[in-house]
Amino acid sequence: METPMTNEDRVEDIIHRWRNTPEDNLKPEDYEQFKSLGCASLTQGDGAQLLEFLQEEKNQGMVRSMGCVLMAPLLTRVVKKEEESLDHCQAAITHLTTTCRPNPLVHSLLELIEDVDPGAISDTVLALLDGGTKAASVGSALSGLHGQLARLPVPYTRPQEEADAHGLCRGYGALAALARPFVEEVKGGDGDEEELRTELLKL
Repeated sequence: METPMTNEDRVEDIIHRWRNTPEDNLKPEDYEQFKSLGCASLTQGDGAQLLEFLQEEKNQGMVRSMGCVLMAPLLTRVVKKEEESLDHCQAAITHLTTTCRPNPLVHSLLELIEDVDPGAISDTVLALLDGGTKAASVGSALSGLHGQLARLPVPYTRPQEEADAHGLCRGYGALAALARPFVEEVKGGDGDEEELRTELLKL
């Protein structure tokens, strides 16, 4: 008699398929399912298990392709400072920022920055920075995003600008919003923010 397949077995089958599927053959529903499984782990308090899965060597192909969809739920927990999973979520974010393909990662971050509450922008950006001095990390993040935006086609007419088909205008708006809290920090500082000022001026 055939043993019924459990939910855990089904998940294992899906993950096995992802490991053996080239990125070009992944479908939108694969990305949605990957996100759903990651969010379920976080909701159940399994941040450590999710981190282990994301870091496991045999999963790096699928993480490189689809990991960016987990940035928003991970950042939400870090910004809210949910203690039970804070360290694991921060470590997962750090791993994703160094593993995911740059273009979809930047696109995900720009969308996230557009949607985030203005008061949480600074915390959100700092959650993405994985070590080094604050100034150097902020500078690296801003210049990296600027470099990706600079590769997009420039709209030359008013209709092209309004259509913003490639997201250039939207992207620069998000980049400005991202930088604003750090500009305000420098303006209101007591002289100890010179390194941060230097990094911002490079942009």
